[in-house]
Amino acid sequence: MVFQVFGILSTNALISLNLLSPLFQLAGIFHFLTFLSIWYAVFLKEKKIPLSVMGKGFPQVYSSFLTIYYNSVVGSRLGEEAFGYTAFIRKSKIEDHVSIDRDKMTLRETEGFDIEELVNKNLAIFSRGHVGDEVIDHYLRVLNAAHQELGPRFDEIVKTNLDFLKNSDLIYGISGGEYLREVVEDESLKDLDDVEACLRIYRRILLPVASTIRGNTRLWEMFSENRIAETMKISDYGEVSINHQLIDRQAQDVIDRFNPILSRIYKEILVDTPTDSDDLLRSLRVVLTLNKDKAVALGIYPTLLGSLATKIPKTQIHRLYSGYLEELIEEKTRELRKTQESLLKSQRLAVIGEAAAMVGHDLRNPLQGIVNLLFLAEKKTTLLSADQNSITMDLRQILKTIGEQVGYMNKIVSDLQDYARPITAKLADTSMPQLLDEILSGIIVPENVRVSIDIEEGLPTLLLDPLLIKRVFTNLITNAIQAMPEGGQLTIEVSRLEEMLVIRFKDTGVGISEDNLDNLFQPLFTTKAKGQGLGLAVCKRLVEAIHGDITVESESGRGSTFIVRIPYRPKPLDKTVQHQYVLVIKE
Repeated sequence: MVFQVFGILSTNALISLNLLSPLFQLAGIFHFLTFLSIWYAVFLKEKKIPLSVMGKGFPQVYSSFLTIYYNSVVGSRLGEEAFGYTAFIRKSKIEDHVSIDRDKMTLRETEGFDIEELVNKNLAIFSRGHVGDEVIDHYLRVLNAAHQELGPRFDEIVKTNLDFLKNSDLIYGISGGEYLREVVEDESLKDLDDVEACLRIYRRILLPVASTIRGNTRLWEMFSENRIAETMKISDYGEVSINHQLIDRQAQDVIDRFNPILSRIYKEILVDTPTDSDDLLRSLRVVLTLNKDKAVALGIYPTLLGSLATKIPKTQIHRLYSGYLEELIEEKTRELRKTQESLLKSQRLAVIGEAAAMVGHDLRNPLQGIVNLLFLAEKKTTLLSADQNSITMDLRQILKTIGEQVGYMNKIVSDLQDYARPITAKLADTSMPQLLDEILSGIIVPENVRVSIDIEEGLPTLLLDPLLIKRVFTNLITNAIQAMPEGGQLTIEVSRLEEMLVIRFKDTGVGISEDNLDNLFQPLFTTKAKGQGLGLAVCKRLVEAIHGDITVESESGRGSTFIVRIPYRPKPLDKTVQHQYVLVIKE
């Protein structure tokens, strides 16, 4: 009691003089222990506690962890590490359960002592980042002892703290990797640099077998005599710590150093040492699978797996390696097919461009001549006598049909030329309501198709090329009408979204199948019986000429919505339009 009072008074005095952090205000007998640690730090040279406790029971194992934690802060000179240690004891609520002397630190279990609650509190403290990685590495012994003590109750600890256990790699070592079954994915390595990610992957591969290595003389000699023992340390409890001061700074150097020895160790365990290999193989498979993406990117996965498959005649290893090779072949095949398709497409578009330039020039002149002759022929029909009225009507109908076909041919030539040549937008102030009115007045809308326009109030005048936009909107409206042969509703909505003007053309027509959506804006792709498949490809290019984009949402049998986005005030344009757009598909 005297020691307790003395400890409390001394602690409070040091705090009042700003010589000690308030974190040292602990309760009960631990005030005296705190005072002793302060006295040692201020007046004597701190002394580490020998790590002599090697029992398997939870109190003995936890005492050894506390000893390691305590020894890690010795020499900190009342720095943050020492405060962190005392805060850990206090927040874990074990002040009354811990005793310390010159030779050992002991955790005493009393009535009502709850291991599950203690472990959960410890992991919560660790997850907040107040404890060093090397100390956390040694907590694996506590988790394994708690697993032995709690049995099925330990499952709840894992589920509650799964994210931290993954991020700290502890999950890979608990009971030889038994709880890896709880892990669906592990992305904790994605933000690490290559060297750190390599070391973490190799530690995860080592953790399930670390206790086996430490307990087997031959395996331990094999490991400790290798250069990797300078980088990774295995404790008597099978914990694996990374020595960051001695790591190689090149990922390939780490791979070249670790792959051979790990292959030998696993071969020794799985082939040359009598053991139940199924559980170990299962853990190895899960470790490799969970870290596959990063391991493949770094080159660890193929080299290590290939080496393991060569040395270990086990079905699971061979199946894993053959699965990887099959995926690699499929991936390379897809890349080759994609490259081939891209090359063919480029060649085809080059041919289209050359043909369009030549054909367009050669056809434009005769088409114009036909148009002129049609005009003269229509003038001549007005000179026919009244008794030839029926003949006049027939002639006019024939001339009208010829004119429509000439117009269709002229559109084909225009589409070819527009797709093949660079487009330069000629910007002018344009009123969107007036533009839509002009477009609709020039399109024949069937009686069974209703057209409605909804324009957001207060839209400013836009700076764009009215001729290009007319071409686009005319094409989209015409397509919408053609998609509703039985009639329907066409709704044109114009609204502002941040710095873009959004124009939606919604129809209630036949819709577009999911298989055709991806190819809709590709040249020469069409689902119509009569068409060249250039209309939407040209629309896309024209919209891009003013730095806009065009997308589509559609469902077969339920209509389509084409969405055009145009900037209010586009930035200065290059003479040659860049080809890029975003395809949005509505499920």
